[in-house]
Amino acid sequence: MNKTLYIFIIVIAFLSCSKTNSIEDTFVTAQNEYWTYYSQGQSGYMYFKFHKNGTYDKYERDLGLFNNDGDLVSGKRNWSISKDSIFTWGAHKYDLVSCNEKAIVIMYFEKNGIPGYIFFIKEKVGEKRKGDYYYEQKRLKNVEKYKSAW
Repeated sequence: MNKTLYIFIIVIAFLSCSKTNSIEDTFVTAQNEYWTYYSQGQSGYMYFKFHKNGTYDKYERDLGLFNNDGDLVSGKRNWSISKDSIFTWGAHKYDLVSCNEKAIVIMYFEKNGIPGYIFFIKEKVGEKRKGDYYYEQKRLKNVEKYKSAW
């Protein structure tokens, strides 16, 4: 089962990424764009910009730069993607599940072996964004749309 899941994820990663642009180019944002970070149990109030030179910046709720916070210093903020779709982000490595110009999905494994996912949604500065509450509650508010035909 795990082998089948892993093969499925790899196939999706290859099919989802554009062949005309490199995967790295998909991560890089324009000056007026950023990636909103979502993961299980974390709100969508962290934002990232990935730069062509292999570095990234972290922003907080008001889009203020948040690389260093007093005594908390981020250190080197490097990122890269290997040819086999492994996303190295700082000191951590993730599997790239899917990517396109609007969304990126990466997977990691918890210490107990359970997979977790991080979603990046591309947004533009100044545009009203959908908060994490929207994505979490969408299914609960529209239960009838999700009923199975079985």
